Amino acid sequence: MDINALLSVPLETWQAQSAPADDVVISSRVRLARNLTGSRFPYFAEQDELQAVEEKVKGALKALTKEEGEPPTYIALGGLDGIDTQVLVEKHVVSPQFVAETAHRGLVVNRDASLAMMVNEEDHLRIQCMAGGFQLRSALAHAQAVDDALASELTFAFDDRWGYLTACPTNVGTGMRASLMIHVPALVRTKKIQRLIQNMMKLNFSVRGMYGEGSEIIGNVFQLSNQITLGMSESDIVAALQRVGEELIKEEREAREQLLAAEKDVLEDEIWRSYGVLRYARSMSGKEAMTRLSQVELGRVLGLLPQVPHAAFRELTVLTRPGFLQRYIRRPELPETERDSWRAVVIRDKLQSYEKSHTEHHQSVSK
Repeated sequence: MDINALLSVPLETWQAQSAPADDVVISSRVRLARNLTGSRFPYFAEQDELQAVEEKVKGALKALTKEEGEPPTYIALGGLDGIDTQVLVEKHVVSPQFVAETAHRGLVVNRDASLAMMVNEEDHLRIQCMAGGFQLRSALAHAQAVDDALASELTFAFDDRWGYLTACPTNVGTGMRASLMIHVPALVRTKKIQRLIQNMMKLNFSVRGMYGEGSEIIGNVFQLSNQITLGMSESDIVAALQRVGEELIKEEREAREQLLAAEKDVLEDEIWRSYGVLRYARSMSGKEAMTRLSQVELGRVLGLLPQVPHAAFRELTVLTRPGFLQRYIRRPELPETERDSWRAVVIRDKLQSYEKSHTEHHQSVSK
C-alpha cells in the first residue's frame, strides 16, 4: 500500500462495508506481541540493535506473499512528519506510544490495511489484524496466519513454561490482546453502562477510550479488551470476548428499544437538534462533534435519519480528528479556533452530500 493512499482516505474498504453487528461493534482487532531471540527489548536496545531487528523483519516480509497476495509494504516512521503520524493514530493503525519515537521504527501494512504491524514499539513486533463489525474469529485467523508465516523466517522468543516472552509481563503467554471497538449510546443514556463495565472488569476485561490506555471516552465509543494473556489459549481468549460482545450487543439493542418506547418524542427531538447543529454550525470542537455525531448515529440505526448513510459515523469520526482534518484541508499549521471552523465546514459539506445522494437515490427508485 502506498503511504499517501493510507493517509488520504478516512476509511479503508473493510471499514466502509457492512459487517456483522456493526450497528454496535465498529471493529474487531487481534494483536500479537512477538520478540526476536537474541535481541534486547526495544526499550533497552541500542540503535544498532533496533536497526538489526528492523532489517530482519523487512527480510521476512516475503513470507507473507501467500497470505496477503503480495508482500506488504514497509513504511519507515522516520520518513513521516508529525501530521502523518497523528493520522495513523487517528485511524487506529498504530498506537499513540509508537509515534513518540521514530528512529528504526516502522509500519508494515497490507493492501487494505487490515494488517498493520508495528516494528520496534514496546516489543519487536506488534502484529495487528482488524476486521469490520463483530468479526473477532476472522481477525484471529488472519493474525495466526501472519504469525505462522513470519515464524518460518524469524525465531520468536518463547519459553515452554511461560509462552511468548514480552517486554511487559502482562502480555506474557499468548502475547495476545483481542479487542472490540463499540458504540453504545443507549446504554450510556439509560445509565446501564457502569454496571456492565464493572461486570466486565470482574471478568478480567479492560474498558478504555477509543485510543486505548489513558484516552478519554468520548462519543459513547469504548474499547473492550482482554487483560489475561497467560494460562489461556488464543482461541479461549477470543471465545470469552465473543461472549461478552454478544451480551453487550443484546443489551444495547434492548436499551434502544426501551428508549423508543419510553421517550421517543424527546429522543427524536434531541437527535434532530444534534443533526441541525452539525448541519449548520460554523464552529465545532472535536468533543462536541463526537457527542453530536454519536446522537446522529443513534438516529440512523433507529431509522429516524434515513438520509444518513451506513458508514457516516465512522467516516466523520476520522475526518474530524485534528490530524486528519489538517491533512484533508491541506493546512498542516492550523490554530485550534480555525480548526474548529474547518471541522464545521467539513461536517456541513459531508451532511449535504449525504442528503443529495439520498434524494437522488429516492428519486431513481420512485421512477
